[in-house]
Amino acid sequence: MKRKTKAWVEVAESDFAAAESLFLKKHYLQSVFLCHQTTEKFLKALVQEKTDEIPRFTHDFALLMRQAGVEFPEEIQDILLRLSPHYLGTRYPEEIAKFRKYYTREFASKYLRDTSRVVSWLKKNYLR
Repeated sequence: MKRKTKAWVEVAESDFAAAESLFLKKHYLQSVFLCHQTTEKFLKALVQEKTDEIPRFTHDFALLMRQAGVEFPEEIQDILLRLSPHYLGTRYPEEIAKFRKYYTREFASKYLRDTSRVVSWLKKNYLR
């Protein structure tokens, strides 16, 4: 793994550990946000590893998948496209009250599992 890729992976892994910890403390909104950050940073690590390009300054997983130039299995693509929109709802105060009701324990638990599936696939196939 390239040095710059490794830096992305280390930060992403730290974010995921924090997401799991926040979930256990019933901070579901923050857990979901850090799952999104984890996924985004792993995708940026993939871009760095495969292309040597600076990853785009975006939170859009579809753009990052295209920039990476690798073929994702349909199942992983579906997860990524389902997870991608949850960035904004967890960042802006006017949205937080609305989303606290949406980000239940069940939702956050599924988000953690899906994030873990994507991360495992990326590590197994590209980020060793």
